[in-house]
Amino acid sequence: MIDVLFVGLLVIPVALYSSANLANRVVTYCEKSIVKSKKQLLTLLVSVYLICELSSKENWAAQAGLLVAFFLFFMIYAAAISQLIQRAGAENKSL
Repeated sequence: MIDVLFVGLLVIPVALYSSANLANRVVTYCEKSIVKSKKQLLTLLVSVYLICELSSKENWAAQAGLLVAFFLFFMIYAAAISQLIQRAGAENKSL
């Protein structure tokens, strides 16, 4: 399961950078969700802890929790990368 984490960490920035439309969709989708709130850091830390803790378990409840933890982690990660891409694009246009 840690392989999924590394693949996601590598593929998400490449996919978002190559498709500006996808980056815009992620930002608009996440503007009103957990990424915009102040609990973003706490949610990110909880999802990382769950990924580390549940990746060694084999029962169905642990696998379902791991799926939720991956989803939360990758959504916050994708939103952060998308916002960085948009802000970098805005800074480069003003120059």
